[in-house]
This record gives sequence, structure tokens and C-alpha cells, in this order.
Amino acid sequence: MFSIPHKYCEILQNIINNHIKDKFSSLIPIINMDMGVFNYINFSSNVDETINDIARKLLISYFEMLDLSFKHKPGRTNRYHVKNTYTRSILTIFGEITYSKTIYLSTLNNSTYCPIDSMMGLKAHDYYDPFIKSLVVQYAANNSYSKTAEYINNIISNRFKLNNNSKYLMTRQTVHNIIKQANLDVLETTNEVDIDTLYVMADEHFVASQDKEKDYMVKQVVVFEDIKTIKKRGKGKRRKSDKPLLPRRKLIGKHVISVVDSSIHNETLDYIFNNYNIDNIKNIILMGDGASWIQTLKDELKFDEKVNVTFGLDKYHFKQALKRIFLDKEIEESAEDYIISNDIKTFTELTNEAIKNAPHREKTINKSKEYIINHIKSIIYLYDKKLSCPMESQISHNVASRFTSRPCGFSKTNINQLLKLKTMSVNNQQLALSYLNGLNPNKQQFISINNNINSSRYNLKPTDQEILDSFGRNQNVINFI
Repeated sequence: MFSIPHKYCEILQNIINNHIKDKFSSLIPIINMDMGVFNYINFSSNVDETINDIARKLLISYFEMLDLSFKHKPGRTNRYHVKNTYTRSILTIFGEITYSKTIYLSTLNNSTYCPIDSMMGLKAHDYYDPFIKSLVVQYAANNSYSKTAEYINNIISNRFKLNNNSKYLMTRQTVHNIIKQANLDVLETTNEVDIDTLYVMADEHFVASQDKEKDYMVKQVVVFEDIKTIKKRGKGKRRKSDKPLLPRRKLIGKHVISVVDSSIHNETLDYIFNNYNIDNIKNIILMGDGASWIQTLKDELKFDEKVNVTFGLDKYHFKQALKRIFLDKEIEESAEDYIISNDIKTFTELTNEAIKNAPHREKTINKSKEYIINHIKSIIYLYDKKLSCPMESQISHNVASRFTSRPCGFSKTNINQLLKLKTMSVNNQQLALSYLNGLNPNKQQFISINNNINSSRYNLKPTDQEILDSFGRNQNVINFI
């Protein structure tokens, strides 16, 4: 632990009091009766600017107090020698600050050490502070780089402003670099939920590549425990209380798993093993479009002989295949009834008639016909159980909305990071906190001088000039010794 002497708390308090006293006369704007609401805006803007100014001065003073306290700590000269003193500027949520910091050389291994950067977790040469970067990570999960940059620019320093011009302009390239370098700490859960039936949906989506001809295949699995029907008021011009309540489905216990161009089976099984009591699971219902990797997943999900894994074909893909065959809504509905009743003979007759009427489409019709017949048991199963598979809406929201809603190509590194962000977001993980946690595991450790020393065990008596030069540049009215 590293403590600051108690008298430095008084210094910070004096900074606040003196700054407010100096600013008080200019804080209150002259009221103009013709300005109306702009009197409020001007006053709020002045208050906000004053608070930000105080916050910047407090940060500078606090950083330089830490630096000075370490410099005068007993035993420091035995372990660390002063190498040089620099000034550093970083951008905080309150605006830019510039402070002094001391660089030391270790007497043991000749390595360099900066106490301020280490204690505050600030990476060398980074202009943006960790909090701003955590906000970038959090906002970029569901927004483009340019929108994220605009959002950050609008919240730095003065929030009460009527224009979008910012003194500190973060660019979309900066957002890209922050996302690319982010080390996200994924919070794993171990709930051991007791259920006997588990639902798993799977699908893929292709994302344009920036550095190779072939698109990336994003595989996604959604694990959930049940589907609950809730009612939500519909849209309309009537009063809210008069709007009809429309049914809406909600997935209970939903968890999304996403990967790029790699196996998703192990991650799915790991999540199930960590979050459910697998001894009680008797049924797993897998739903999707029947792709080969989904069929492989079906085999992997049968992790025990007592577990019954059943596959159901997504109704969206079933009806899409019918549409490719018949191109007529009434015939499609009739063919759907024949399939549900397992009348393959009549369905085949309808497809043969479709080929006769459009021989140039024979290849397309036969391919879709074969697809339906091969999955007829899976189709009938979902209808018999009155189940539906909302995987298309899931992958549209979780992948397509971020990656293919606008023309754009991605590198493998970028798509992995952005997909991880998006997936963590839909899983309701705190992205800002995850980013900050990711900064801690590799924190630079320094050689302890005396971990048991606190402010009451030593007498720190730097000179007045040292204090003023170190952290009292604008506070020359303070007298604390």
C-alpha cells in the first residue's frame, strides 16, 4: 500500500475552495430578460466549466503529490535513483491535463520505473486515459468507429454546449487502434442451473474480407432455457394506454457464442458444462439450417448416453426452400401442409409439375426438393412441438447489424475484436469494466521499498519551494507547513 500524508488532503480542499472563490464572480452570468432559457444554458455551462477546471487541477496536484511523496519516502535512495523529470499530457473526461513525473533507475537491475504511471495504471506514451478508452470500447460494440469518435468528442470537457465542435478531436482511426489493442477480460460464470431441457440454435453469417478474396464465416450459437411470450404495446397514433398489446417472445437464460473461421463446438460445450448441472440434462433441442458443422455440433452435444439430442430444421429455411421451388404463395402453403403431414408422394408430384412448367429451373427445384426431403423429420418435429427458431433475427441483430449493414471489409484481427465486443454486449457484460480489468493482469510490478510504511510512520518535510514547484504551480496562496 502507498499512502499520502493527511496534510495533503487539506491541500486538495484548499485548491477547491480557492478556485471557487476566484471563479465565483465570473460563474454567475448577467441575466438578460430577453434571453430566457439561454440564461440557464450560460449558467450551467459556466458551472460545468468551473467543475472541469477544478477536476483538472485536482488530478494534476494529486499526481504530483504521489510523485513527490515517493521521492521523499524513507529507503527510496537505496532502491531507486532519480534519472530524470518529464512533463506528460493526457486527455481525461474533464479535458487535457499536463503534469510532472519522475523517472527512476533501479539499483538492483538498472531498469526504469515511473511511480505515477505504475500506481495509476497509465501506459507510457498513451494520450487518452483508461476511462476514455473504456468508454470507446463500450460504445463501439454497437456503433461504427465514426459514431464512437463523435460520441467521445461530445462528452469530453464541457457537456453544456450547443455546438458539436470539440477542442479535442478523436478520430475514427484512434477508435480503431484502441479497439485493436484492447485486452478484454471476459467474465466467466459458473451458475450450475438445474434444468432437464436445453435449447441450442446455430447459424452462420459471411462477412466481407479486407485482405483476402474469400469472406469470413462467422459461426454463432445461442443457448437458452425457454421461450417466454410477453406482451408489448404496438406502434400507432393512439394514446399509449389504448394501443393493443402484441405478443413478443423472449429467450430465457440466453447466451451467445461467436467465432470466426474456427470450431465453435468446444466453446459451446464449455459454456454448458460451466453453467448447467449436466447430470440433470435429459434433452437438448438443436435448431438451425442443417449445415454440416451444425450436424457435427449435434454429435458433440450428446456428451452422455442419457442425453437425447434432437435436431429441428429452422422454419425460415424450410419456407425459403419452398419459395425457391414454387414461386407461388398458394402452392407453397399447400406443399407446406403435405410436408407437415409427411406426404412426400404428393409433394414430389407438385415439384415435378413445377419442373414441367419451368424446365430452366430444374436444377434449383431439385436442389431445394432434396433439401426438404432430407430434413423432413426435423421439419415435422418443430411443428409437432410447436417450436420456432428465431435464429435469423438473432444473427441479424448480433452480427449483420454491425458487419454487413453497410459496405465494409474487415481484417481478421478487427473482426475478431469487434465480434468479441458485440457478443459480450449482447451477453450483458460490462464492457468498460471488462476493458479496465484487462489492464490489470500485466501491470508492471515495482520493487517494494517498505510496504508497511504509511503516512503516520514517517515525517515528510519537503521545502515550501519543492511543494510549490512540484504541484502548486497555480496555488501559490496555499500555506500548509
